[in-house]
Amino acid sequence: MKNSEKIAACSFTLLFGLAAFLFFAFQYPYHIHWQEQYQLFEYTSDYLLDVVSVPGGVADYVGRFLTQFFYYARAGAAINALLLCAIALSVWSLTGRKRLGWFVACHIPAVLMWVFMCDENALTGAPVALLTALLFASCFSGTESSIHGKILLPVVSVLLYFICGPVAVVFPLLALCREDTRIAVGAVILFTLTPWVCGYLFGYPPGRFYTGIHYHRFHNVVHLMLWLSVLSATLIPLLTRLLTSFRTRNRSGAWSGYLLAAVFAAVIPFAVKNASDFVKEEQMKYDFMVQHRMWNRLMMTADAKPPRTPLTVTCLNLALAMSGRMADHQFEYFQNGPDGLLPEFVRDFTSPLPTSEVYYHLGMVNTAQRFTFEAQESIPDFQKSARCYKRLAETNYINGDTQVCEKYLRALRHTLFYRRWAERFPQGVEYGSMAERRLKEHDFLFSQGEMDSMLGLLYVENRENAPAFDYLLSWCLLSKRLDRFWECLRLRNYEVLPKSYQEALILSLALREGLPDTSPAYISSSVYVRLKNFLQAYDSGRDMAWMQKNFGDTYWFYYYFRYNGGK
Repeated sequence: MKNSEKIAACSFTLLFGLAAFLFFAFQYPYHIHWQEQYQLFEYTSDYLLDVVSVPGGVADYVGRFLTQFFYYARAGAAINALLLCAIALSVWSLTGRKRLGWFVACHIPAVLMWVFMCDENALTGAPVALLTALLFASCFSGTESSIHGKILLPVVSVLLYFICGPVAVVFPLLALCREDTRIAVGAVILFTLTPWVCGYLFGYPPGRFYTGIHYHRFHNVVHLMLWLSVLSATLIPLLTRLLTSFRTRNRSGAWSGYLLAAVFAAVIPFAVKNASDFVKEEQMKYDFMVQHRMWNRLMMTADAKPPRTPLTVTCLNLALAMSGRMADHQFEYFQNGPDGLLPEFVRDFTSPLPTSEVYYHLGMVNTAQRFTFEAQESIPDFQKSARCYKRLAETNYINGDTQVCEKYLRALRHTLFYRRWAERFPQGVEYGSMAERRLKEHDFLFSQGEMDSMLGLLYVENRENAPAFDYLLSWCLLSKRLDRFWECLRLRNYEVLPKSYQEALILSLALREGLPDTSPAYISSSVYVRLKNFLQAYDSGRDMAWMQKNFGDTYWFYYYFRYNGGK
């Protein structure tokens, strides 16, 4: 390559890595955090042996080691960007071609791997495995004609399978275009038979040894983009070797490289955007803010873009209660019924965690513990979760189960980023107040239909538990049980009723006896006048869009236009 082409090649890779970093750091940061919280990387020999004792385990162990740094989103973004650039440069080192166009084409496997990594269940072990196989192929290149090279080729092929898993097939395949193809074909056949043999040696379904054990969190998923990345990483070096007799002029080669780089610059954003799930990114953001108790930041996020999904509404309602704003501001945001307060249990590894946060802060410690434990046991690749271990240590400590608590703390002490927390646990006054807040005399299993009774017991046992009382009244309002709301409201005295409670009381009065001629003493005149205008507009047949524009921040709009389950 000319100097200008070398500068263009270096600039392209730097811009590619920068684009990957900026994407993961600023567009997809909560996917980075989400990956980290679903593993527990321990610095122990038992953990090491457990991970590396299966085919592909070494690459998986390295991937988990790197994933622990996803505790910081920008560190995780930098790791992902470096892995992608390293894959592209490793493919380039295998091509033997010195044209800018081929250099740009060597980024195709990295782009496909980037698309694969947009899946929240894609594990870091996959790019690590591919990179390791490519590095071995690059180091082995040039030694194939020697006696040692011919002997080592099949041996290293099998060894790489145990290090990287089936993506290491790139290593024997890249040897096919070398001088002695018989050795290469034998290495490919031996590599193909190795997973079959492993099916008799390890306790996994035989098919898993051909698709990989630890590339994706769901073991039954064979991700197309991962294997397209592996295929392209194999074909590009093979094509360049097969086309060694092809010659082009330097000028035409350079311009074709620039053109291909421009095409890449246009295609990459489109491909990555289509592979990204920004709805899940928003849900992960709300979950992250709840986990770290960023109530004010969560409210600012909701003000900028109101949440619409059930999980984000659940997180928003918890932030409203914990910041003391639920009674006045809840119906200024979209509400999807009682499930927006306390969703029913779903047997998976994601939704129970934000729900357990709600139960924990309300004082229903055993329910929070059950949801957290079930979430951890539902993780598809059977890893343990640092987030779950922290919460289980807390709930067991609050319940007085110190031995069980110590079991979780012992594991956390073997981690990098949770060691200090585990060594200092418990600290502060939080756990003493949580022990006072939790249910003591009436802690038993309950159904979703008994939620109002359980919330009432929480408040009756501890009158300082204001979030439980807010949730109790909110449950009645969201269920549209205004008679029950009247009963529960008497449990607490207010000098001035919050806005939502005034709206519910005057509506209840209007439904039972008709709207009075004057505002009752406990209802402000502005609320009274506004309900009068609302009923006039409703009776006149105004459509939902007009009503939402003028009354969308009231309980009345929710009562008439949202959640039909309570009417």
